[in-house]
Amino acid sequence: ARELVADPLVFGLTWPIFGTAAALSVAFAARWLHGWSRKNVWAIAQAIMALGTALPLLHPSLWALAASAVLVGGTFMVTTMAGLQLARERMPANPTVLLARMTAGFAAGQIAGPLLVRLIGDSRLAGWDALSWASAAAALLLAGTSLWLWRGGLTSTTKQ
Repeated sequence: ARELVADPLVFGLTWPIFGTAAALSVAFAARWLHGWSRKNVWAIAQAIMALGTALPLLHPSLWALAASAVLVGGTFMVTTMAGLQLARERMPANPTVLLARMTAGFAAGQIAGPLLVRLIGDSRLAGWDALSWASAAAALLLAGTSLWLWRGGLTSTTKQ
């Protein structure tokens, strides 16, 4: 955002947009998506998040950043909510181990992203900097796992 807009007040607005979208999305999901398959909610939200992650790469502009803030902010809490609910459904007697694994996986991603950016450093490859490559990798992983979820990943013995 800083590279696209010099004024920190303007590019700083992406965070309130992100947070507002996150808060509204949880209320929306709780109200209107409660009858949907948690796996499908997770898959759809993750696909939307992939689009939001890729959008600034495809069109580096202020509107793309704002749209990305809405798409990613509006889905990251929903994916978390659906994933944790699905884990509780899959292991109703004691979901703690599965929830811990999911939390550790999330934490590993939070650590790996910045490390990958730092590892790539200031070099540019095919015109992209490290942050762009990390964003592209995240978008591909999100899209791939979304497709995997949609096509039947995480089969459950209980209602999905």
